[in-house]
Amino acid sequence: TLIDTPAYKKKLPLFMKAIMTRTGAFLLLKAPPLSIRTRIAINGGFKNYRYGMKEYLPLYQAILGQKENPNSLYQAASQAIPDNFNEITDTYPTFQTPFLILWGSNDTFISRYHAENMLMDFQDARLEIIPNTSHNPHEENPEKVYDLIKSFYGDNS
Repeated sequence: TLIDTPAYKKKLPLFMKAIMTRTGAFLLLKAPPLSIRTRIAINGGFKNYRYGMKEYLPLYQAILGQKENPNSLYQAASQAIPDNFNEITDTYPTFQTPFLILWGSNDTFISRYHAENMLMDFQDARLEIIPNTSHNPHEENPEKVYDLIKSFYGDNS
């Protein structure tokens, strides 16, 4: 199961491209005050901004407030796009495993381009768009995500 996953080098969000550099990670993740960084993260991750602020504000502040945060996100982002990324994407048509692709209908962080192309490139894939969610449908509507996963894999999951 893939949830709002960037799967191609093309159409990566500007934010991800920026934090793939140490300077960009510092400027975006350390320089602004914690309250602003937290609001930006929640605004990008949740369709219902108020829900995100109410439910996730302390968690996002704790994560984004850590001294190591800019470096850890830089490390994660720089490893998310390996040098041989195009070679990897070229193998997608050979995957024989069924894939469930879940996508928030209002994700402004990762383009739906990724979901639509995975659907075409994978031999056996199903795309489910979850209404009224953004980049975190598993947090915004966990019941729907659970039901879709359970239905996809059967009652044994």
